[in-house]
Amino acid sequence: MAVIRRLALLALGVVWVLPAAAARPVSEPPPHRCPAGTRPMRIAELFFGRAIGGPHPGTVGRAAWDRFAADTLSRAFPKGYTVRDARGVWRDPASGRTVREATKDVLVALPDQPGALASVRWAMSVYRRRFRQHAVGLLVTRGCGAF
Repeated sequence: MAVIRRLALLALGVVWVLPAAAARPVSEPPPHRCPAGTRPMRIAELFFGRAIGGPHPGTVGRAAWDRFAADTLSRAFPKGYTVRDARGVWRDPASGRTVREATKDVLVALPDQPGALASVRWAMSVYRRRFRQHAVGLLVTRGCGAF
């Protein structure tokens, strides 16, 4: 009987605690605690598809990519970035068909601070306009790094 009474009291306590926990505002997670010699960073990974749609279909060729990298990526990320060749697969929302295309995967380490992603958004918008893209993929994570 004592066990049942304790369980009942415990259940009442849980019921009282849950509404208080649910009422707390959701906020961004606290910054990472980084190992010695590293600092918190945001890691942005961008996926630039190279197929050009619209009335003049084609591909973003090497020369066009190199110009974009020189005039946009180097300006957006003056401290550096990494470019890898990849193969992208996505579903076209208009036609529903699966599209496979050559892709440039760009990795950038940025300070973990407000406004750090403004340069990322700018580079994405330049690429979308210049090469008539529906979208540029973006993943953002937090981590620790040193250079």
